[in-house]
Amino acid sequence: VIVHGSAGTGKTRIVLEAIRQVASKERYQLLCVKNNNQPIYEDLIAKLDRPGSYLLFVDDANELAGLEQVIQYITRDNDGYSVKVVLTVRDYVKEPVLRVTNKYTVPKMILLSPFADDDIQEFLDVNMGITNDLYVDQIIRIAEGNPRIAYMAGKIAKETRSLSAVQDASQVYEQYYSSIVA
Repeated sequence: VIVHGSAGTGKTRIVLEAIRQVASKERYQLLCVKNNNQPIYEDLIAKLDRPGSYLLFVDDANELAGLEQVIQYITRDNDGYSVKVVLTVRDYVKEPVLRVTNKYTVPKMILLSPFADDDIQEFLDVNMGITNDLYVDQIIRIAEGNPRIAYMAGKIAKETRSLSAVQDASQVYEQYYSSIVA
């Protein structure tokens, strides 16, 4: 399965929730990979040392060094193994990932679309308790359907209690990450 969409649409978060449930229900051993530009082929072989059912999640698959080796290895016929794979990738870099996977299998494609304005409004209300129309409208405007930006803007708005603190997305990123990045 390849889950694709634009940045911030929630690909990683949704996949993490889904695979946690599937792995538990179907008794898969869950393996999650976040690339550090390091090859994982040998590590993967070591983790799959015994026959069984495995669910492999590769986040930002386009960044994985040796993606083709990994896909080739896990799609080979091997008695006693059941390996399911979920990849996330941003739309603008999905074509190279598709070329690799299509050599060995036909992946199911799942597109995560940006949130509608009503979705952002509900998200802010349910998850953050933000109902003030001025704040909601401002956050919807700068988020442009991106739930990550909506969350960051909502958090800043709640902390500062200032509409001027959430004027545009670049300001929100800068303010949100200022305590983390020195």
